[in-house]
Amino acid sequence: MIRETFNNTWLGILGLILTISTGVQSQDPYWLKSWNEAYKSKPKTLSSVSRITSKEELGIPFVIKGKVFTPDGSPAKNVIVHAYHRDVQGFDFGKDDKELSTWRLQGWVKTDAKGSFQFNTIRPAPDHLGREGAHIHFTLLTEKFGRQWAPTVYFADDPKVNADKRARAKKAGKFSWLVEVSESEGVQFIQVNIQIKYQSDF
Repeated sequence: MIRETFNNTWLGILGLILTISTGVQSQDPYWLKSWNEAYKSKPKTLSSVSRITSKEELGIPFVIKGKVFTPDGSPAKNVIVHAYHRDVQGFDFGKDDKELSTWRLQGWVKTDAKGSFQFNTIRPAPDHLGREGAHIHFTLLTEKFGRQWAPTVYFADDPKVNADKRARAKKAGKFSWLVEVSESEGVQFIQVNIQIKYQSDF
């Protein structure tokens, strides 16, 4: 019994190490399916400003202003940025998330000479089961450093973001994934800073 428990413990530790080293999303075939479908639908021509939602989408108008930096801290131009998030009801794939496919609300941009980009969208809601705060996912496609996941961005005014997440985000400084939300004339704004890593994630 002791030996079996020992073996099971080590198997669990090994599984955790593999998950951390390869990335959680790479273990998820559904995420990869959604990503591959998203990539196939990427527009042939990209600019630094794009829409994630139509102007008719329900929700608070929301503008994501972002800037991408190289690993050494310089502005990174011509980086393709993919973003997706939940809708105002907290669903990823449409009504009741009944059909698992690519994300319904998503968009693509390419950073300009200053590394900047902008998405116009609506403010996402927390997931419909209330498990975590509202957030936005970003993926980068770079010529030199491959495809990468950027930190998931949460909102500082969201009460669902707990104290532990706030403390960890604060340590990231300029590249914190917990961002302040400002508002002007009924439109909310955030500023996101993303730093490219030296190695690809997937």
